[in-house]
Amino acid sequence: MRLTGRLALFALAPLLAVGAVLTPVGEHTADAATAPSEPEGDGRVAIGPELREPALDLPDAVREDLAGRQWDAAATGLLKLGEERLAHGDTAFVAAWALVHADRADEAAPLLDALDKASLAPDAYVQAIRGEILREEERNVDALAALEAVPADVAVAPRAEVLRAEVLKELSRTKEAYAVYESMIARPDPSPGNPEALIALARRAGAGSEEAYPLYRRIWVEYPKSEHSQATWDELKSYGKSPTWQEVGRRAEVLMGDGEYDAALAETEPVLGQMEKGSLDACRIVFVRGRSNYKRNRLSASVAAFGDVVSQCAEVEEDYGAKALYIKGLAQFRRSNFTESAREMAAIPEHFPKSSYADDGYTHAGIALWEAEDKDGARAMWAKNLEAFPEGDTVPESTFRLAWSYYEDGDAEKARAIAQKLSKLPLGSDERHVTAGRYWAARWLAYPNVEAPTELNEDAAAVGMAVAEWKAFIEELPTGYYALLAQQRLRELAPEVAKALDERTQRRADLSTPWRLEAELVEDPAFVRGVALARLGLIQEARAEWDRAEVAVDGDAMAWMTELRVGAGDWLLAHDGMRRWLAHHPPGTLGEREPEILRVAYPDRYWEEVRTAADGDRYDPRLFHALVREESNFNRRIVSFAGAKGLSQLMPPTAKQVAGWLGRPVGDLYDPVNNTQIGARYLDALHKQFGSPFLSLAAYNAGGGRVNQWLERHGNVPTDEYVERIPYRETRGYVKRVSGTWTLLRYQFDEGPAFADLSALNHVARPTE
Repeated sequence: MRLTGRLALFALAPLLAVGAVLTPVGEHTADAATAPSEPEGDGRVAIGPELREPALDLPDAVREDLAGRQWDAAATGLLKLGEERLAHGDTAFVAAWALVHADRADEAAPLLDALDKASLAPDAYVQAIRGEILREEERNVDALAALEAVPADVAVAPRAEVLRAEVLKELSRTKEAYAVYESMIARPDPSPGNPEALIALARRAGAGSEEAYPLYRRIWVEYPKSEHSQATWDELKSYGKSPTWQEVGRRAEVLMGDGEYDAALAETEPVLGQMEKGSLDACRIVFVRGRSNYKRNRLSASVAAFGDVVSQCAEVEEDYGAKALYIKGLAQFRRSNFTESAREMAAIPEHFPKSSYADDGYTHAGIALWEAEDKDGARAMWAKNLEAFPEGDTVPESTFRLAWSYYEDGDAEKARAIAQKLSKLPLGSDERHVTAGRYWAARWLAYPNVEAPTELNEDAAAVGMAVAEWKAFIEELPTGYYALLAQQRLRELAPEVAKALDERTQRRADLSTPWRLEAELVEDPAFVRGVALARLGLIQEARAEWDRAEVAVDGDAMAWMTELRVGAGDWLLAHDGMRRWLAHHPPGTLGEREPEILRVAYPDRYWEEVRTAADGDRYDPRLFHALVREESNFNRRIVSFAGAKGLSQLMPPTAKQVAGWLGRPVGDLYDPVNNTQIGARYLDALHKQFGSPFLSLAAYNAGGGRVNQWLERHGNVPTDEYVERIPYRETRGYVKRVSGTWTLLRYQFDEGPAFADLSALNHVARPTE
């Protein structure tokens, strides 16, 4: 049942208002200072600073162990808090949760009485953990009562249901126990608790029985990583029946979804000769093998595994065919087989026009044909995309590509007309390309001569219109790559306007003000449970509840959830999640609290290490800070598929070379200080070579040799043109992304001018002096 109106707020208050992190344990109260406000006139609820902190004052090590589900270490750390601290209900709950999940439920019995005092922990979770402890104590009647109090719509319910069935069996209520299992396996796979229910029902039927066979088979197919999978396989062998090739395909798909790419390939290899061409299951195997090879960076093997996708999948209703063609096209593109890539991509809308990948097919076919120097063919693909899929998510990119193609062919007027149409699309549809439309529509108005792109329009009115558009653009969206470019143009054409914009037209973030959430979200029981669990440090459990929430989150809610996850020690995954969310909710779409939301999304992490490492280098240290953020998302232990390591994603040979320049061994590349020192020195060397942050970034991503090749191919054109002409989509996007983050970090953290002065690069990509 959903709570509504004022009742919901009163229900939320005791769950959330257990005080801030500095409140002494045992003194948490749901007073007016910590409870959410009632809805204001706009239907939103204020969430003050007290509700944005962890509810329990726990040691950092314990908090990290809870976030990482290191239950044994977390339980040990919690027990060291002592009896007085553990007498507090919510602390007792967290300790009991850790003990039970560490298979130490026998140590949790002394905490049972304290559980009654829990005020923040959701009741369903208290009852679930109480049931587990009581069952360990062999108090099965009491355990059953607690487990039956766990409602079916909470994330912990499957585990409680499995345990309830076991308790019923121990109480000799076998019929009821197996009824619970039967109800569980009626759910679609995969579902939590199903492997346990299936194995229980199979064992009741008896090894070797016909009734047990489909149950064992279902575990083997749908739950290959379950702890019961090997035992199930051993049982299945006794039947003398081999799994069908269709079952092998489905099992391999599950393995692939879990990132077990080599296992998926090994599973499917023996059944390739058995597949029924053109069937759903055959198409599934084709997709699994092609994608698994692609994810392992085996591009030739991926192309070969996909084979003739259309003949395998054209009549299949599922989306395997379109996805297979898309990945095959990407593999061919990465192999520089551009014509073949275009053919695969163009086949998507031709054979699978209802697929969500259809518009991607036209867009990427055009990109591949452009690289193959078939400009007319590329334009035809982009034009088809705009005609066939006007609402497609790749329409902004196709539109910009089309505009750019006309500019390269010397028709700046036609390019500008298309860019103007692009600039009017919703920002959330594709922020990068919509803002590109705004910038370039003004740029082609001020500098319309394709053959002489540094030659200013003789029409002063046209230049004035371009200046006005750039000014309005920066005032509205000051923190991106194209805003940075626009500001450099204004420095040259309207210095007083640029000076005023350097003072920052948007306010700085103030994180002391409350988040303001939609009342409907605050009333969602799953969201409320997630908040409570996050404030207690049980972040994975919180995420499971948030996934069940029926109301979509907005920027304020996402920022609050991120704060709670960070406070619970889940810093890295929290920001990774917010980064993905921002890809669909870019700056300019976040409402009045945008500065605060962006401050949460772009923290000042590792700034001291970066500033120290880049001290005295030839570039703004914030540029390197932005690079680190985009390379690793501040994950110091990350390793790329190519082997790049640490915060600044250094390849070991490069790191060794640069360490030699510094006169020292390469050292531990996962160490933040060491990694940033080597990465900063490498970026400085690139900046010395090229004299431009844009070229330095391109070289960091693709290598200095390629940057020089592109300079030779296109000449020393204006910087904005050079970046658009970078043939590698990844590198082009990288330069824009890092430059945009650099602009945002300067804007929100630093004093002085909001934008770096790069106006010397307006007319050249590489400085001539």
